[in-house]
Amino acid sequence: MARREARPTFPGSVGRGSCRAKTSILFSFLLLVAAAAEAQFTCMVNPGNTTVTITGYTGNGGAVSIPAATNGMQVTGIGGDAFLDCEDLASITIPAGVTNIGVGAFDQCAGLTNVSMTNGVISIGAEAFEYCASLASITIPASVAKIGEQAFSGCSALTAITVDARNAFYSSVAGVLFDKSQTTLIDYPSGRSGNCAIPGGVRSIGNYAFEYRAGLAGVTIPASVTNIGAYAFQGCPILAGVTIPAGVTRIGLGAFMNCAGLGSVTIPASVTDFGQDAFYGCTRLTNAAIANGVAGIGQGAFYNCTNLAAIAIPASVADIGDHAFSGCVGAARVIIANGVRSIGHDTFSRCAGLAAITIPASVTNLGDRAFYECAGAANLTIADGITSIGIGTFMNCSNLTSVTIPASVTNIGAAAFEGCASLTNVTIPASVAGIGASAFEACGSLAGVYFKGNAPAVVSSAFPSDNKATIYYMPGATGWKSVYAKRPTQTWKP
Repeated sequence: MARREARPTFPGSVGRGSCRAKTSILFSFLLLVAAAAEAQFTCMVNPGNTTVTITGYTGNGGAVSIPAATNGMQVTGIGGDAFLDCEDLASITIPAGVTNIGVGAFDQCAGLTNVSMTNGVISIGAEAFEYCASLASITIPASVAKIGEQAFSGCSALTAITVDARNAFYSSVAGVLFDKSQTTLIDYPSGRSGNCAIPGGVRSIGNYAFEYRAGLAGVTIPASVTNIGAYAFQGCPILAGVTIPAGVTRIGLGAFMNCAGLGSVTIPASVTDFGQDAFYGCTRLTNAAIANGVAGIGQGAFYNCTNLAAIAIPASVADIGDHAFSGCVGAARVIIANGVRSIGHDTFSRCAGLAAITIPASVTNLGDRAFYECAGAANLTIADGITSIGIGTFMNCSNLTSVTIPASVTNIGAAAFEGCASLTNVTIPASVAGIGASAFEACGSLAGVYFKGNAPAVVSSAFPSDNKATIYYMPGATGWKSVYAKRPTQTWKP
């Protein structure tokens, strides 16, 4: 399902099925419609007490016409959710006096096959005809100046959106909705299948433009495109491949989210805005090539891409966002180039297939749980650069055998190495001033912890259940006693 936003409440309304003027007088009435059928509408008097907005419908469906006026007042709007879930509605005729069709006005009218809008409608709200599964075509009149996002999303039979040639704001080419200049592709009809070749000259693929297009097998993006909007291709299950041209600078939030059939992708060097969740849940993605030049990788960008075989981060990337590669269980290796400054929290968590972890000297920020549950990693190399190892950073890396903390580190956070069951020895530099609670808890194989400096501040629970562990310290170092954090100590003679 598409993301749904809260529906707005019209001024003076008291909910669906109600109608009141500024004087708070409530009334309802029956309106006669075409074909001598009686349909019940509820309404709200608009400010000024001369026009009304339809707020609800409780009739029997079929062919319904919105009246031009009632009780001497012109009907100018169809409110948000007014016909929501009217499954028996077969057709709707909207007169010229109606200027606004509200958010979700005809949402989930599964039996709706025909919409007739006369010239006069100015605004079609977001999700206005969403999930009208029987609607095969729709014509946008010349008067329309605004069409909200996802207005026709989920209309699984829709193959053509036609725009009156006199419209100053929108246009259509072969049934596809564009802005007037045809530089932004707004909506590719949901009922289409096969391959789509986006025309040259298009600069932007709009938000949600191809969202949940179940039959979309392939798309050709021309070199003119610079922007791929938020959720543009979200949930296209059989989209197997896509080439992102070198001129694209922005890949929006969730742009290819849950494209379960996508096998490979190349992110060109031109991309400066790599959105959150861009390839989230692309479970068949085996290769993601990120070109040198990409400045950052957004939060959750490749979250749960479970078949991604390898991860290579180029030197141009300054920041890798939180959860960016979390759950990429198939990745056997990750290469982080020297140049990366920040690795966010949970960035590589649950990458159980990683055999080794190498953190370059350029990294100064290493987020909490950054490598949480990387159970396959047997080797860990941390170059001088980071100053703190955060909470749970290497927690449950159960295959790690040896760790050397670099001299740049001043603090080891709580649970940093908790559950590293194969860890046998740790070397801690003189720079470390503090060790957090449970930092090495449940490291059952830990035999030696080697300190190069004076005794740092430590909580008593830093080494709980590490019954084999002995603390070793350098001759001449201060602050050491026979027991440290409940573990016995000895002088270290390297």
